Amino acid sequence: MAEKKFVKFADGSVIEATQVSYSIQTLLEENKHQLIIQVDTNSAENKTDELFNKITANGMKNITVFSDEECKNQIFEAGAYSKIDSITANVRAIGLLYTISLAE
Repeated sequence: MAEKKFVKFADGSVIEATQVSYSIQTLLEENKHQLIIQVDTNSAENKTDELFNKITANGMKNITVFSDEECKNQIFEAGAYSKIDSITANVRAIGLLYTISLAE
């Protein structure tokens, strides 16, 4: 099983993630920052609404990624985001894989 990451939001909520990706895309000479959070589960129960409700506007003001559940060992500071681009659930052989996309 993959090593977990813990994505902590400014409001104190935490999402346990399988993978976290940070990217900067240049569109029309403007940099767009994007954070992708993936959560792999063993459950087929749809929890997209639960994940959506866990991510608040105040929480997105500062996001940090940690390697431990206590959120003491910082991997990197992901910064601030203004919107949720999407939350999707993909069916896997066992459970669902959620992908959360946040943008500036």
